[in-house]
Amino acid sequence: MAAGSGDRRTERLLNLVIALLSTRTWLTKEQIRRAVPQYEDCASTEAFDRMFERDKEELRELGVPLVTGSASAWFDDEQGYKVDRDAYALPEVAFTPAELAVLSLAARVWAQASLAGPAARALTKLRALGVDVDEQSLAGIEPRVRTAEPAFQPLYAAARDRQRVTFTYRRPGATEPVRRSVQPWQVTSWHGHWYLVGHDLDREAPRVFRLSRIEGTVRRTGPAGAYDVPDDVDGRAMIATAIGGTDSTVRTAHLRLAAGAAGQLRLRAGVPAADADRDVIAEVAFTDPGELAATAAAAAPHAVVLDPDDVRDAVVRRLRGVIAAHAEHDLRAGHRTDVPRAPSSAAGGAGRRSSGRPPVQPTAADRLSRLLAMVPWVLEHQGAPAQEVADRFGITTDQLVKDLELLFVCGTPGHLPDDLIEAEWEGGRIHIGNADAIARPLRLGIDEALALITGLRTLLDVPGFSGEEDREALTGALAKLTEAAGEAATASRALAVDLARDVDRSVQPTGEDAAAEVLATLREALRHPAGRRRLRLHYLVPSRDETTERDVDPMRLLTVDGRWYLEGWCHRASGVRLFRVDRVVSAAVLDADGTPPPDAVARDVDEQLFTPGDDDLVVTLELTGAARWVAEHVPLDSSEELDDDGLRVVLRTPDDRWLRRLLLPLGGAAVVVDPPEVAEGLLRVAKAALSSHGLQEHVSAAQGRDEGAAAEGGIPHSAGAAPEHPAV
Repeated sequence: MAAGSGDRRTERLLNLVIALLSTRTWLTKEQIRRAVPQYEDCASTEAFDRMFERDKEELRELGVPLVTGSASAWFDDEQGYKVDRDAYALPEVAFTPAELAVLSLAARVWAQASLAGPAARALTKLRALGVDVDEQSLAGIEPRVRTAEPAFQPLYAAARDRQRVTFTYRRPGATEPVRRSVQPWQVTSWHGHWYLVGHDLDREAPRVFRLSRIEGTVRRTGPAGAYDVPDDVDGRAMIATAIGGTDSTVRTAHLRLAAGAAGQLRLRAGVPAADADRDVIAEVAFTDPGELAATAAAAAPHAVVLDPDDVRDAVVRRLRGVIAAHAEHDLRAGHRTDVPRAPSSAAGGAGRRSSGRPPVQPTAADRLSRLLAMVPWVLEHQGAPAQEVADRFGITTDQLVKDLELLFVCGTPGHLPDDLIEAEWEGGRIHIGNADAIARPLRLGIDEALALITGLRTLLDVPGFSGEEDREALTGALAKLTEAAGEAATASRALAVDLARDVDRSVQPTGEDAAAEVLATLREALRHPAGRRRLRLHYLVPSRDETTERDVDPMRLLTVDGRWYLEGWCHRASGVRLFRVDRVVSAAVLDADGTPPPDAVARDVDEQLFTPGDDDLVVTLELTGAARWVAEHVPLDSSEELDDDGLRVVLRTPDDRWLRRLLLPLGGAAVVVDPPEVAEGLLRVAKAALSSHGLQEHVSAAQGRDEGAAAEGGIPHSAGAAPEHPAV
């Protein structure tokens, strides 16, 4: 018997599967206890009962069709167990290499998420069918989502099982959280955040809840299957409506833009590049006055709104709010230098949202799933080289030997020599025998099927991501997988991921069409028949509000927090850089080798995109409750709760211009506490912008509360208008 606790658990689960597959009659719990040697470790009947209940649940999650029935012809209350052998096996399905390649890519969507295990197990089972993955066709493409929120797993499980939940929820700007009771319909990733869409039983209406605002424990209550989900549920549309409203009336504003500045607004207005060094009057189309006011305020003092009045007034409120809030803070706190400065050696990024979990470690269930896939494949490929088997199932040859050693001590009840599985690996070639009970690959479990089906649907929705051949592979794989998964596929509506629609329309005014064109060009450079090709990018640098030209050797396309990035060797910077795809104004493939130099190393983006520098400014801010969202979108050194739902945060930036572009749209909802020179620079810009609008520069402290409150009423409540951190 293997020595490790994980080995013993895998051994016990494998023997349990074999025992329940081998029997033609129902086995009682007592018979199972005698048939599986590892249950002898249980000190009491109660301990065995608890272990057996856990094992049953684990097998069902893996897709093992464990069924119950009467074990006695005379007594109906004597329950027995066995595995439905007709439902056990994965149906025969033939995936093409291209289809299995996109299935592998779909599994990668969950590489940093809680469904990573089920996705990997599903892929392992499908690989047991004998189709080789064309890894080259996937080179440089890394779509991924994260599930850092503690509420994700219970809410996903509740939506999957159609089971009611209760939780405590804090709405934006609310001082106290409220208890909610909800029937979950779908858990959806949208613009890098997870949301629950469902029926709010207290409000008796559909509602949307952001998972990061759920406090404490999510409790599942009542039976599974307690309600039906409406057929027409569109989680992404519900979230977009809840966050952005429904008014889509297009209006026009006129802005005076200073020479050599306001690059983002110039792009949005379509100002010709030849006019870059001239003052211009630009026409800007918009639907949301608050969004345009935030963008104009961020460009202060280089952008002046001439009309309409509601946008102009919204900009002025923000600028006066900045001045008023700082004046009021000085009255409360004395002089700003009385506040202790944050130590410059603080660890960068400690407050950044991260994956929230260590790298996923294989579990006993993962190993069991691998064994149940590996045995059928080896039985069909006797004598396969050890390295080939190890590569196919994603393990080392040392781990393969450990797996074979475990198989060697498992078998049908009785566990005499003739009952045990035969495993040989001498001479570097693998042979397995006497394993008829598990000779067919196990079907997909619900979580496994759902992870891959959701991943495939996610890739299908990405504009410009798939060419005709890729789309054919995606649709083919999705159809075959859905059929092969059978009943497990019916729960796939419980989960949705959107990697397609996070587009900065100030850079790509035509939205998804422009984003699709850029993404397709970047993929062409990565997958060019002649090898990787160099790219020429025109790229907006938001922190400087300017467009630059870059020649880049592409390394990979990846998603982080809902956004697509190109990572590559930038010849202008002579280093590896990340470029947000929706900040690419235009991209062209050059007829030049795009192979990055040997010292071009991909960055570790699993935790954060921002790497602090020794010369960065360390800035302390105080945020009101209306601006708490900043802490979720900006890398932080630290954060501290304040009264009235506020936060004191410490962040780093190599460029205070980026900080001004972040803070000016917030009006009175954010104050620079330290260092004083950063606060003074912010106030100079706000006063100059007021002057450009023909208004007074000075706002007295006595006016502070009213002006600050007015500004807060119109500030953005999301990161939609926030500039990207300069290091990203």
